[in-house]
Amino acid sequence: MRQPRIKLAAIAALSALLGAGLVGPILAAPAAVSAESTARAVTGATLAWSLNDESGSAAYFGGCNFLSAGVAANAGKSRLWSASDGLYRVSDGNVRIEKATGDGYEPPSFATKCQDASGTTVTSGNNRRTGNRVVIADGEGWLDLAAGTAEIRWSGSFTVAYYGGMTYWSASDPILQVRADGSARLTATLSGYGADMEDATKWSVLPPHVVELATFRSTTAVEPEFTAKADYVGVTVSDHASRVPQVARTADNAAYWGSFPASFIDYQTLTGQSAYWYSSGGLSDQNKVAHDLSVADMILGDDGVKPSYTDIPIKAILPSENPKPSDPVTPTQPDDDKTTKDDGDSLTSKVTVKDAVLRWGLNAETSSAAFFGGCNFLSAGQAGNNDAAKAWTQSSGLYKAASGNVEILKPNSRGKLERATWATKCHTRTGTAVSNGNSATTESIVSISGGTGTLNPKKGTAKIAWKGSFTVAFYGGMTYWYAKNPVLTVAKNGSATLTATAGGYASSMDDATKWSPLKERKVTLANLTGVDVSAAKGFTITPEYLGVSVKAGGGEHSAQAAKTTANAGYWGSFPQSFIDFHLETGQSAYWYTSGGSRDWAKPAAALTVTYDAANVKNTVKKKADKGEDSGSRPSTATVVRPSTLPPASTPTAVLPPSGAVTAAGATQNSSRPWPTTQPVALAATAQAPVVRAELASTTAPTDAHAALTGGFIALGIALFAGALALAPFPSGRRRG
Repeated sequence: MRQPRIKLAAIAALSALLGAGLVGPILAAPAAVSAESTARAVTGATLAWSLNDESGSAAYFGGCNFLSAGVAANAGKSRLWSASDGLYRVSDGNVRIEKATGDGYEPPSFATKCQDASGTTVTSGNNRRTGNRVVIADGEGWLDLAAGTAEIRWSGSFTVAYYGGMTYWSASDPILQVRADGSARLTATLSGYGADMEDATKWSVLPPHVVELATFRSTTAVEPEFTAKADYVGVTVSDHASRVPQVARTADNAAYWGSFPASFIDYQTLTGQSAYWYSSGGLSDQNKVAHDLSVADMILGDDGVKPSYTDIPIKAILPSENPKPSDPVTPTQPDDDKTTKDDGDSLTSKVTVKDAVLRWGLNAETSSAAFFGGCNFLSAGQAGNNDAAKAWTQSSGLYKAASGNVEILKPNSRGKLERATWATKCHTRTGTAVSNGNSATTESIVSISGGTGTLNPKKGTAKIAWKGSFTVAFYGGMTYWYAKNPVLTVAKNGSATLTATAGGYASSMDDATKWSPLKERKVTLANLTGVDVSAAKGFTITPEYLGVSVKAGGGEHSAQAAKTTANAGYWGSFPQSFIDFHLETGQSAYWYTSGGSRDWAKPAAALTVTYDAANVKNTVKKKADKGEDSGSRPSTATVVRPSTLPPASTPTAVLPPSGAVTAAGATQNSSRPWPTTQPVALAATAQAPVVRAELASTTAPTDAHAALTGGFIALGIALFAGALALAPFPSGRRRG
């Protein structure tokens, strides 16, 4: 017969958790026992945990990130869950999912899982949380109040789904172990599915691994239950070639800088979610901090139970080689935006132009890796309606390398421009696929010939018009728009505009089912100053971006970030009418400084106008020689990438005054530099997918996208997080 529930009056086991530094994996060993054991059997224990804010936040695709009871079955591919497919459950055996209400918790439903306590749907614009948590009942084990030790085991599973279920994993049979020195850990067996942010067709069943879900340095005793404060802030996780490095710790991000345990991060590298669980530099970094875990409802049996710990070895998950990703390129900023004249004598009289060529790559982000769909890319012509926010396929016929006067070009390994193809559209000049682990780009440009108009070098004026269209596709085509019939108009004072008719498709980062054609309108693609039209062959100039302010934000869209000394080298925006248009496509935060970790990639690239197609240059010099990353950067790069990424917002918490904990368990003196890497022994297994943080991805101003930062990073339908930053998947979202 069960004993009545009793209060765990103050003490030992609970107070023993206070204050001790984190140690590494707890190996099996008998608990310290006196001649007469004081340990007592435990039954009926309840574990409750919400993991972190990000696990109940809005997603840039699929509505929200959420928890589900049980082990979710194989969806067959990276796709959104539906109410009818049976993947989502609010209860399964001992496990139930609860959602915060105004005065407690209640079970959610598929329809309400993305709503907060007031019934409001969480969105990337309102920064609300669902407050969902997993509760596992009927834990059993032992507790020794005198020795301050315990082990409690639960039978049951729960699933963590991000981006509406496009990426998910499950945790089964958690075990909480508490040592006499105060250290503690929660372990579980993880299972799930691997996806690739570069290839939406990839989906694989992952082998199960035992990991540490959480480690603890302190707890708070609350009779008759206790709450354990999970380690995160100050925890370092080692770099690995298959994931985005942990961002450097700074005074700005110190209050929320950290990581979940190393073995947990290694497993999430396989799922594609790794950058959602440590500080990766994305706008959602503040959402990643681990929540407290509570244990309650313990029924204590008689004294005299022999305590012993279950042997739970933590085995290596990732490959043994642990190379650090090559350093990113640091593009250089031009001294000014003055026109660079092409070779040739200066023009002195009015000229009629019959076959002018316009070449432009827009910005570095337009030819970078994406958190989903392989990359962002250019396509010739006006792409048709794909009927939904989904990645393009070769067979869909949407992608074109040439259409009429328009073609898409990119340099080969010799620097010669050649026409892109479906197969090469995501490759660097050396043939390597761009990835979110570096700043390599495809260096693609749109080239439009057949421009007609007039030049008047004496007055310094010009007007040239082109017939033709090009399409800009982000996230493998999940969001795209087109520009047709661009017109360059140069005024007497050297100011100029490049305008076009823009159209495309509207999507919602909060509702993946929304997709509708947009009404065409005239927009300014670029504003120019200091244009000199007198060169005989043409000119190259960088459009206005740096220092340009813009009105943006509202609803799903983040406002332009404040200009600071840290972002001054790349702070700015494309023209206002261009941003207004993208408030409807969902891409707005990719075209101005939004506070995301990829803000450095957004400034406008230089454009070239050649008055006669016979004089165009078809080679692009390699501007750096620092490995693949440097050799692959856009030849028109115009920004300086910051060495330290800006924080999501002003921190509100305070770091512990003394030691800082690493994911591997070592305590570091806070007065010493904080390392960004830590060696770990890793056993050889299949290579994990490369993931970028943050995808996506905030408590701070949110990005209309990412993707990722990371940023599902990934799966990156980090789509609307802005440029970045993760999250397969957006690195965590809000990477813009």
